[in-house]
Amino acid sequence: MAQLPFARVQAAGRVDVTAKFHILELCLYVPVLVFLAEKYGLNGAAVAWSLRAAMDFLMLAYMSFLLGRLDDD
Repeated sequence: MAQLPFARVQAAGRVDVTAKFHILELCLYVPVLVFLAEKYGLNGAAVAWSLRAAMDFLMLAYMSFLLGRLDDD
């Protein structure tokens, strides 16, 4: 789902943004994964991954939007 915003951010030359986003995601994902997997098992792990993927999409889509606005100026 996040492939298009990811590609747009990369194409704009902002590889640092995606790297920072992925580090942030990792720091948030691991504790959520451990908690949900211990409490709900495989379903909890699936929810943690879905939350991470949604967060990835939202952050990259927003950055893609901002970069698009900056290009228009």
